[in-house]
Amino acid sequence: MKKLAKFFSILFFVATISFVFLTTMPMVASGMTEQEMVNRDTELVTVPEVTIGSFPVAVHSVYGNIITWESSDENVVFMDGWFVVKRQKDADINATITVTVTRPNNPEIQATREFNLLVPKGVTVRAEYTITYHNVENTEGYKTSYLLGDETYVLPVPTKENYLFEGWFTDAGFNNRIERIVVGSKQNFDLYAKWRVANAPYTVSHQLENLDETFTEELSEQFEGLIGSVVSAEPMEFEGFEYSETISSPSGTVLEDGNLILVLKYTRKSYILTINDGLSTTSVTKKYGESLNLPVQYRDGYQFDGWDTEYSTMPSRDLTVNAKWTALEVDYKVEFYFENLSGDYVLNDDETLELKAKTDSTVSVPEVAFAGFTLNDSHPDKVMSGEVLGDGSLVLKAYYSRNSYTLTIVYDNGEENYVQVLKYGETIDVETPEKEGFTFAGWEPELPETMPANDLTVKAKWSALPVYQVSFDSTGGSSVQTQNVIEGQKATRPADPTKQGYEFAGWFLDLSAVEPYDFDAGVYGPITLYAKWTEGTSSYKVEHYLQDLEGN
Repeated sequence: MKKLAKFFSILFFVATISFVFLTTMPMVASGMTEQEMVNRDTELVTVPEVTIGSFPVAVHSVYGNIITWESSDENVVFMDGWFVVKRQKDADINATITVTVTRPNNPEIQATREFNLLVPKGVTVRAEYTITYHNVENTEGYKTSYLLGDETYVLPVPTKENYLFEGWFTDAGFNNRIERIVVGSKQNFDLYAKWRVANAPYTVSHQLENLDETFTEELSEQFEGLIGSVVSAEPMEFEGFEYSETISSPSGTVLEDGNLILVLKYTRKSYILTINDGLSTTSVTKKYGESLNLPVQYRDGYQFDGWDTEYSTMPSRDLTVNAKWTALEVDYKVEFYFENLSGDYVLNDDETLELKAKTDSTVSVPEVAFAGFTLNDSHPDKVMSGEVLGDGSLVLKAYYSRNSYTLTIVYDNGEENYVQVLKYGETIDVETPEKEGFTFAGWEPELPETMPANDLTVKAKWSALPVYQVSFDSTGGSSVQTQNVIEGQKATRPADPTKQGYEFAGWFLDLSAVEPYDFDAGVYGPITLYAKWTEGTSSYKVEHYLQDLEGN
């Protein structure tokens, strides 16, 4: 009997030996091939030759090999690193235990080893241990004990109204959590159920619409609610956004896992952006936060100084922006049109003024006096003032009527004065006057060719003509009186002189009587005329005188 007890003791000791290798990181032995590493693990593992109960075997390799176990008998089963002897038979159990060691990256490299195992009949001994449950009301169906070598027992999940089970612990302070009693365990267990009120967290996610119509979470709120109850979220106020119930999930049932998320979505509000560039007004719709994209403006005659807004994106209200402009100095012209002698108005390019003024300022035709002309303020085409245009196209137009003036000619020759009204610049056409004994010496003041810009009176100037003597040499004939003749006038033919025995043949400019004198010609110097005679018959009479008593 003592020998049998000693045998059982040895068997029990052998059955409780742990054959688990080191669980350090796999290593590669220096100088060893993969096959040698497989073979080495096969040599190291072992199985008892005789057992009366369950026993552990090696499942880890320092070389990183994969170790698998098989049993030839259904009553000796490998599980969780143990061979479990399931039941006692009336006969011995002879099982073949096979271990296979394989390289993890090459299944073809492996080694196998077999062990013979004896489980004697009628001598299977397994210790029994208790399981005691605390903090639970109903343990019906719960396992209250286990035998050494029993399969791993997964602890049940109890229930309790309005509470959530948070796990089993091996101490009342809930420090050591346990989920199962693993095969090979050999102790009594006092298990304490941990509970918490059956509230579960849930999340309210407030999501704001992006400009691309997607949504991004702006705010996340955490709440708790009774598991299984229906909860609802209240929308919040966000500037520039409005809550949209149609695309939100504002209510739901509280889940035990706390994964309920209520999503409240807020769409972006739209507002009216009014753009006034100074010439026209345009209105567009912009979403809150959208870029204004205000353009750089150009306008004739102005410098663009930006927009009168501090915003670069659309605010949460309607917005009007105005372009800021600085007026530049630009060109404008003043044209002068003058009435010509035909009564038409003609532009005088030489008098056109090229001026500058600030855009949109009001300018007027400057007061300019032109000799001989008067501003015609009633001309239908006049443009006497206007606003300066940015493109420099403003043209002011002034029309000037031609003035008329009185021309008075004083002849001073006995004729009546000549009086005529002439337009400025009109040609003055006055015949040269005459005055006996005088030569015309011009006008005082000098008479211009065209009418000046004023009334004009001119007086004829006269110069007395020189007087020349026209002498008559009758060359032996009767004497002829000398004549005094004003220059240019004609000498008067005198009565023919007489000469005894001769006939008068005319007056000549030379004594030789070659060049006859023309009494129709003007006298322009002293002249001596010579009579020409021709021989001829002449009559004579003889008178007889008687002396009277007185002696005559």
